[in-house]
Formats: sequence, structure tokens, C-alpha cells
Amino acid sequence: MLDLVSTRAGTTHETRAYMLLLAAVIAQAIRDACQPVDKREISVGKNLHLHARMAMHFLFGRNPAFDAYASLIGGSAGAMRAALLDPAVADHVTLQRSRAELNLRALRVRETLYRMERKTGAPRVEDLIRPPGYREDEPDED
Repeated sequence: MLDLVSTRAGTTHETRAYMLLLAAVIAQAIRDACQPVDKREISVGKNLHLHARMAMHFLFGRNPAFDAYASLIGGSAGAMRAALLDPAVADHVTLQRSRAELNLRALRVRETLYRMERKTGAPRVEDLIRPPGYREDEPDED
């Protein structure tokens, strides 16, 4: 059970707001990491979905900000990672929630792909976000 800082008695409104923001960042990263894995990703052995790739880097990368965020909200990054990768937890959560919203089975596959990518020297997340020739003044195409 998490002892979230935002729920402790005596926590200021400002601190509570910051902690909820950090918790929201973690929750969004988990949702992004749970994006369904397509056949092409399996065949090439890489996470190709950019948001999922960035989320895996955030949650499982070396010296991730995730460790600090988890600690600041009163959690343990290691315990959260273990729970995310535990098949028993994944089966329970997938049954309880919409597959589109949170698919921890997909996260386990993405974590395996992430480990494979790190061993093979895949491109850094930063290179994917800002490829060569990227200019800040160009509008996004969404």
C-alpha cells in the first residue's frame, strides 16, 4: 500500500497539487507504455510507438526521473516496476479495466523489447524526439 504524500495530514495545498501532478505524469507514462504491441514491433524486436518508447525509457531507463517522482509522491520505484511486470498483477488489472485503457500484458512485452533494444544499441529516445535537422520553429503536424 502506498503512503501517498498528497494524502497525509498536514500536507499543504501546494504540496498536494505538486504530488498529484507527479502522480499524473507516472500514470500517463504507464498508460503510454501499455499501448498495444503490433506485429511489426514484434518482428523487428523494437518498440516503434514513440510514446510507448518514451514511456519505457522513463519507467525502466538508467537513472530515470521516475525514481525521483515515485519517491516524491511517497512510493517506491522498484516496487512499482515489480508490480507492473508481475504477471499476476497484469492478469488482474487487465480483467478489471478496459484493455484499451491499461494493458499490462502489452507493457511486459514492451519491457522485453526495451531490454533487447538496450543490448543492441538502438537509437536513443532523444534522437527519436529531435531527429537531425529538427527545428523548434516548425509547427507540429497533428
